[in-house]
Amino acid sequence: MKKFPILLTASALSMGLTVPVFAVDVPERQQELQKERQDVREEQKDVQEERREAAKARTNVRRDITQVHRASKVIGMDVENAQGDDLGDITDLVLDFDNGQIAYVVVGSGGVLGVGDTLHAVPWRSLKLNDKMDKFVINTDKNQWKNAPGFNKDEWPPVADKAFRQRVDSYYR
Repeated sequence: MKKFPILLTASALSMGLTVPVFAVDVPERQQELQKERQDVREEQKDVQEERREAAKARTNVRRDITQVHRASKVIGMDVENAQGDDLGDITDLVLDFDNGQIAYVVVGSGGVLGVGDTLHAVPWRSLKLNDKMDKFVINTDKNQWKNAPGFNKDEWPPVADKAFRQRVDSYYR
C-alpha cells in the first residue's frame, strides 16, 4: 500500500515540473503569433494601397488616352462582346449637334467586305475600350446582337428620329 502514495506523489511532481515549462512557451508563442498577425495586417494594408494606386494610375492613363480620339481612328475599330466574340466594326458615327456629343455609333456586321452588312446603332456610352485599347467591347451576347436594332446600309432610319433613338437606348440598357 505504501507504494501507491509514493507513485502518486512522484507522478504529481513530474506533472508539476513539466507544466511550467509549457507555460513559459505559451506566452512566447502567443507574442510571436501576435507579431506575425501584425506583420500580415501591415502587408495587407500595403497591398491594398498598391492596388488603389494602380487603379488610380490605370484610370488616369485611360482618361488621358480615351478622352479624345479622332473620328477617323474610331471608324474601323473592331467591336467584340465580353466573351471575345467578334461583332463587327465601327462604320460610322452619328453626332447630336444639340448637345455636342456622339449620339450613337454604327457597327457593321455579318457581311463580306462590306457587302451584305447589317448595320447596328449602338449608344456611344455602351461601348468600352478593351485593356489593349485597340477594340471596343459591348456587354451583349451573340443572340442579343442578332436581335439588336439593325438596318440595311442603303436604308438608314432618320438619324434624328427620337423614337428610333429611344428604341436603341432602351435595347442596350
